[in-house]
Amino acid sequence: MSVNSKRIQVRKHVKLANDENWKCKLDIWKANESWSDDCKTVFQELSNLGDDWVQVAVICEDPGHRCYFNCHDEQDKVFTVAMFYSKSRNRIRGVAQFGQYSQSASGVVHTGALSTIIDTVSGILINLVCVAVTISMSIRYKQILLIEESAQFNCWIERTEGRKAIVKMVITSIDKGRTFAEGETVWMIPRNG
Repeated sequence: MSVNSKRIQVRKHVKLANDENWKCKLDIWKANESWSDDCKTVFQELSNLGDDWVQVAVICEDPGHRCYFNCHDEQDKVFTVAMFYSKSRNRIRGVAQFGQYSQSASGVVHTGALSTIIDTVSGILINLVCVAVTISMSIRYKQILLIEESAQFNCWIERTEGRKAIVKMVITSIDKGRTFAEGETVWMIPRNG
């Protein structure tokens, strides 16, 4: 398989809101009645970032298949996410709310839900820039996040070292007073990528 066909495979599920063909399908990635007021406020702030910020979504159109990031019929009971991408900054910012199905201990978000968001958002970011595969991921869980609590995240490409790219991400409280998790993923860019 050529690098170009790999790029098409990777990117076919990631859609930018400025693509007219996908605008109607991005509705599932917008604020809805299940979101907290905090989550809706951050979504609105992110929507108004201006410049080259554009909303991004993961949409799987293959019949009988779903993307892991939005695989549940009651997605708001797992987690809901909205994210925005800036090409000039190589950065994604977003907001997330975790539902009852992402629970670990009583009332606490499972760390696997946080790692899913870190892994997926980091992967979306690097693959919007180039085709790459994960080499490693490390996460530091800093504080507990409660179910139904809103969080925001910031993901950026920290640096490149030859064919390796290092992507960092932080998940914080809405007011940025608490850090729930920090992640670093290392990606390998294929020789022809």
